[in-house]
Amino acid sequence: MLLHCVCFPGYCGGDSVTQLESALTVNEGQDVALQCNYTATSTTTPNLFWYRQYPNKAPEYILWTYSRGQPQHTDFAKERFSTKVDESRRTDPLNIAQVRVADSAGYYCALSPTVAPISGSALQKLPSLYQMQGLLLLLLLLPAR
Repeated sequence: MLLHCVCFPGYCGGDSVTQLESALTVNEGQDVALQCNYTATSTTTPNLFWYRQYPNKAPEYILWTYSRGQPQHTDFAKERFSTKVDESRRTDPLNIAQVRVADSAGYYCALSPTVAPISGSALQKLPSLYQMQGLLLLLLLLPAR
């Protein structure tokens, strides 16, 4: 999958996210942490978001958080998905407990201004003005034996 990012003056600045791994393979039932490092120059409390995407499907919102708040999850993610921003390391890992084969997907870490939190949910903004500052991390699972 190829991800194109377009930056418009005044919208991207020095904000970015990076992920060291491009793919992980884990066994079903294990816990996994997907790493996301960020740089935010436009704000001291950036909003960070996680999405997953299955092949030939639209990205699906998992959760959003910021450094001084509790993560806001979508319903399916409340029990097994978590994160905690580490401001000193500038990381926002997505932790998945007891992974399942159905968790095999692409996972995106994104940094605002991609979306804006409204009443604990995520509202997509118009793509013509904002950049999806995220990278794909593919999680491959091996069934338990």
